[in-house]
Amino acid sequence: MNKLYDLIIIGGGVAGLIGAIKGAEKGLQVALLEKNGKLGRKILISGAGQCNITNSDEISEFLTKYGKNNKFLRNSLYNFTPTDLMSFYKDNGLNLYIRDDGKVFPESKKAGDVVSLLYDLCRKNHVDIFVNQKVESIEYSNNFIINNGVFYSKNVLIATGGITYPHTGSTGDGYKFAKYFGHTIIEPKPALSPIFIENYQFKDISGISFKNVEIIILNENNKRIATLKNDLLLTHRNLSGPVILNISRYAKVGYYLQINFVGFSKSEVKDDLLHTQQENGRRLLKNYLKKYNLPTRFILKILNIINIDENIKIADINKKMRESLLRMLTEYKNKIYKISPSGMATAGGINIKEINPKTMESKLVKGLYFAGEVLDIDGDTGGYNIQVASSMAVLAVKDIKK
Repeated sequence: MNKLYDLIIIGGGVAGLIGAIKGAEKGLQVALLEKNGKLGRKILISGAGQCNITNSDEISEFLTKYGKNNKFLRNSLYNFTPTDLMSFYKDNGLNLYIRDDGKVFPESKKAGDVVSLLYDLCRKNHVDIFVNQKVESIEYSNNFIINNGVFYSKNVLIATGGITYPHTGSTGDGYKFAKYFGHTIIEPKPALSPIFIENYQFKDISGISFKNVEIIILNENNKRIATLKNDLLLTHRNLSGPVILNISRYAKVGYYLQINFVGFSKSEVKDDLLHTQQENGRRLLKNYLKKYNLPTRFILKILNIINIDENIKIADINKKMRESLLRMLTEYKNKIYKISPSGMATAGGINIKEINPKTMESKLVKGLYFAGEVLDIDGDTGGYNIQVASSMAVLAVKDIKK
């Protein structure tokens, strides 16, 4: 019989690598199987190639960043906190810096430095690494049998990622293994995705961004599904920026997306506009609108969209014009016709009701563990997904005995 490992990890991403290091440090015989020729391919493209490894938020804030499944992560995050992860990297020689928005990066701004460090720590701790090793099958008979007896292990940690960025190796393999052992899969879909709306009118002012804009997702019956505030970016063909990426987990084709560009309600803007109309009616509307911190190009664009002369005075605005302007500023609403398939994370995956949140072990199969995006967990943009993948892997390995 081939060598019997204490732990085999399938997937050489951040969860797999950190899980392998932590397992080997506690004396486990660990093998890491990666189907690509190199480890950490998704790490290399994270954070635009700089690798946003975590966020400096408090854990209480972290737990608001994962949608409806956030309670599942309490044990993972408190067991291996963002501070612990930062210390792990710094103690092993990787200097970090924290941006004003709380995102944490390697000081070098090179994701490759993160992958190199994790690889070196695996080698230092005698992890057996097998690249170009695609797992075709996992069975169980006293021990786990992988690829018809090529590998044997007492425990298996599946850390294969989701379905986004398939060129990095995230092609949904973990779902197949989980289903074989009886697990339920919540339909996977891209998350942290730009959203396309019908009648997109901002192509010629792409690049404009807004701070702390409120976005509402409404279903086909105009029932509010989700509300979120964060920064918005207008691209040449869709809506993006943190507020769009983070709310995309609730979006569906056929739903509606509504934007408030000014941060005040329709009635508040109306009252202020009417007051200004009485007190300073000779003021140009385009100059008045600057009080809401709107870029000039955007002001001129929306006036063009609703057919109001850009040189109109506030006193000359009639009721119909005012209503069009108020809707444009506070209730700009369009139907969603597409959600980008190239999301940065995956929503859906293995049903977390079937996983023990205190150990990350399957409730169906003893010795079978999961960590990272393969589970029905997806976080906001900003380092939250890499952190929780790391934390889940550390918690899983903590439970495994030699």
